[in-house]
This record gives sequence, C-alpha cells and structure tokens, in this order.
Amino acid sequence: MECDDGAMVPDAEKDLGMPQVPMDDQVASLALSPDAFGTYVHIPFCSHRCDYCDFATWADRSHLIDDYVDACVKDIERQRSEGLRDATSIFFGGGTPSLLSGAQLARILDAIPRTPTAEITVECNPDAADAQRLDSYAQAGVNRLSFGVQSMEPRVLAALGRTHNPENVFAAVNNARAAGI
Repeated sequence: MECDDGAMVPDAEKDLGMPQVPMDDQVASLALSPDAFGTYVHIPFCSHRCDYCDFATWADRSHLIDDYVDACVKDIERQRSEGLRDATSIFFGGGTPSLLSGAQLARILDAIPRTPTAEITVECNPDAADAQRLDSYAQAGVNRLSFGVQSMEPRVLAALGRTHNPENVFAAVNNARAAGI
C-alpha cells in the first residue's frame, strides 16, 4: 500500500495476516466513558539511571522513598477531601515504581478511591520483578504490569545502560503469571 506522500505502508491484512480495522472504528474504540477517570502516580526513584532517560528521576535517593510515600498519601487524602472521583485506572510510572515494596505500594493504593474493577498498572524493571515482590503487588490489588524491556538483545541493552538481561524478562513474566497478574 502506498500513501499520498509516496511512503510505503504495509497492508496489515495482506502483509501481516492481521484483519484491517477501519480508522473510524479505531478512533471510536478510543472514546472513554464519561465516568472514566485515570490517576497517574509518579515514582521518581531508580536504582540506576539509564543513559537515554530524560524523565524526572533520582538514582541516588532511595533513602527518601518512605517519606515520598507519606507525602503521596497525604496529598491523595487532601484531594479526597475535595471530592476526588473514583479512579477507573491507576498507573504507577517513573522512575522505577518496582523499587517500592508491596507495603509501600499498598499504602498509596489504599488512599486512592477507585472502582472495584479499576485497572492498576505498575511499571517494573525486569530485574526487580522477583516472585515475592509481584506476589505482594497482586495482594495490594495490582492487576497489570508494564515491563521496561526496551530490547531482547544484550548488546542493545548494554548500549542503553539497562541493568536487566533477556533472561530477567522471561523470569519476570513467569513471576507475574504465577502471582496472577
């Protein structure tokens, strides 16, 4: 398939064996219910700052995590007193949110009003996604994980300054499945 500007775009159905969905249907599927309300919680801590990262993060301040969790809970409670809506989705991004213990994550989640079916996502570095941590996340209510894989090529991971390897990714996925996430 060729676009108006001459760029070659694959025909998804023919080239990739995927059904083509009309663009209008794709856009309509993105429409949110008027009741949808998402909450993003930024966790600015990292064990190591990746070379490509331009996010607001700290690699040398993990000693502040407990104070940060306290501040998050206090801020959420203040927002609740002003009528914070129930979240239909909660996303913990960063940084490396998987540096939080299950108890720290649960403290923040317990403060956030949410619907019973809320999607709760935590970004995880594959080398920090051990079975015990993911079990504690599942117990806290986490039902979705986003692994920062970036690549399955060791040389690419090294060039990016990533600390995990492909084997960590497979272990993390298995740990998530075992935890019911």
